[in-house]
Order: sequence, then structure tokens, then C-alpha cells
Amino acid sequence: MAELYFNDRRVDGRKTTELRMIKCEFLPGMADGSVLLEQGNTKVTASVFGPHPCNAKADEIPDEVFITCKYNRPPFINTSGTRQKHSQSDKVSAEYAMTIEEIFTALVRRSIYPNAQIDIFIEILQSDGSEFSTAINASSLALMAAGVEMIDFPVASTVGKYCFYGSRLFADLCRYEENSRVTRVTVVCLPGGTELGSDKLASGNPDIPQNISGARLLHTRLSSWLPSEKLIVLIQGGVDAAKVIHAELSDNLRRYVKHSERV
Repeated sequence: MAELYFNDRRVDGRKTTELRMIKCEFLPGMADGSVLLEQGNTKVTASVFGPHPCNAKADEIPDEVFITCKYNRPPFINTSGTRQKHSQSDKVSAEYAMTIEEIFTALVRRSIYPNAQIDIFIEILQSDGSEFSTAINASSLALMAAGVEMIDFPVASTVGKYCFYGSRLFADLCRYEENSRVTRVTVVCLPGGTELGSDKLASGNPDIPQNISGARLLHTRLSSWLPSEKLIVLIQGGVDAAKVIHAELSDNLRRYVKHSERV
């Protein structure tokens, strides 16, 4: 534990609830919307193509939008320099891609894009913790850069709870912290508390409220089991961190829109 938290500082010098520096760059190119997002040393690009006609007739859904996601995480992305096995990386990528498809299918205004398809391509350039939450945030920005209308702007954060020194909650985990013996959760939410037309993204756990601190929960991913009362506290910390990230990403988006208007 001394290696993770010493003299009121974490392993990378941050305070417990301090987030890593966020850098956002909107990229030109063939995609309708493309973003390079950095949260600390985690670097992710998200590119959006569409809306466009469905590639296959079988994918057309009346009065719905068909969203696909390709999530690529090469075996050498870890900042530790270790290489992951392809089978393990492929399994994680498929799970992440499916979750992203579910989240944004529920958020995109489907009535505006009937029988249309939207493709999201995510490339993990470097992974130093909070990878999945960074990918969610990059996807949100890329969709908005592409002009895709959504019910609201979702953001994600990853937080962890250490059972030493008063069970401190650490926000925006780095890779070293994620690899330690710590219970962590990734929270995807709508900080504004916007209600959805359906409960497709409900957690499935009746003990977890869908709204926490004014935010609407969309998805939670827990690393290990926790009692409900402790889990809610952990999710609360994730929501608080997500609100800070939401404010910073919103500022980046406003600057991009103002710059686009001048060009």
C-alpha cells in the first residue's frame, strides 16, 4: 500500500480525487468525426462514419439506427511494455465494443436516422489505466463532431477504493493502480440527469438507483464483488469524477465549434 499511497500522494503524484490532464484534438480526415483524446498517458482515437445507408439490408431496422463499433487494442499498448495474448485482447475488445454499441444506440435520436447505420472505430494507441472510460469519452466527442444528434452527452470515469487508510477512493485510475488489489468501477452516466425513453441500460440491480447526485446512470462495470451500500458509495465517486470530466470535454467541444464557425 505504501507504493500506492504515501505522504498524501498517489503513485503518480496526484491527490486521491485529482484527475489526470485531459488533452483533446479534433482530427481532419475521411471520417465524419474524429477525435484524439488523452487522459494522462492513455491515448485513444475514435472515428465516426455516418449516418449512411446500412451496408446490409438485414441490418435495417424500421425507425431505428444501427450502430456498429470496432474496438482495436494491439497487444503492445500497455505502458509497462508487456504484450497481451491476442485471445485475451480480442475478448476484451469484443466486450467493450458491444457495450459501446448498446450505450449509443440508446442515446442517438433514432427517429432522425431511420434505417441508417453509424460506424464507430476506436483505436487504443496507449493504455495507462481508465482505458474503457477514455474510449467512451472519445466516442462521445467523435459522434458530436460528426453532427450526430443524441439525447445527451455521456461521459465515463473509472474510480477505485482501497481498504487501507480509511478506504480512500481514488479517481481516474492509472495502470499501476488498476493492476493492484483494488476494487474499481467504471461509471458511464449523463451528468445532466436526462431521462431515457426506455430502461434498456438499467443496471439490473434493484439496489442501485438509476439516478445518483442528479446524474442518470447508463452503465457500471465492476472489477469484483462489493456489498450494495459500498458499491453505491463507489459509484457516487465515479459520478463526481464524471461531472468534472464532462465540464472539461464540454469546453473542448465549444472551442472546436467556435473554431469551425470561423473557418
